[in-house]
Amino acid sequence: MKKVLYFLFLIAFALVFPQGCDSPKENKVDGYKEIMAIHDAVMPKMGEVNRLKRELQTKISATEDSIKIAKINYSIGELEESEDLMQTWMHDWAEKSQGLDKESDQYQQFLKEQKKSIINVSDRIYHAMQHAEATKAIIDKK
Repeated sequence: MKKVLYFLFLIAFALVFPQGCDSPKENKVDGYKEIMAIHDAVMPKMGEVNRLKRELQTKISATEDSIKIAKINYSIGELEESEDLMQTWMHDWAEKSQGLDKESDQYQQFLKEQKKSIINVSDRIYHAMQHAEATKAIIDKK
């Protein structure tokens, strides 16, 4: 009977703690990978941001409606701001990550802050692109 109870205890323990003792170290690496995955997904969108900005800039000279011009300028401003946010994030990442001990709590806190920051950058880029596309549609509608 003791063997059966011991066996059931082992099974329950394995179900509660399936990853074993190595999971904290894996989480440290995963934080970095998550950040880079977000960055790598949004970085290629910078070309599209530039394309949208150029397209909107050409529409300014094609219209005399001051409200449409204001909408275009607002969208261009959002696109430029999103570009600036990405550049600032990359600069901060390169500067602030230098010399940090990858095993330290300070590094883990750094990763948490950087993940929040790159998510914000990503959200702003996608929002600016969506807004620019909507602005183009309104302007082209005439």
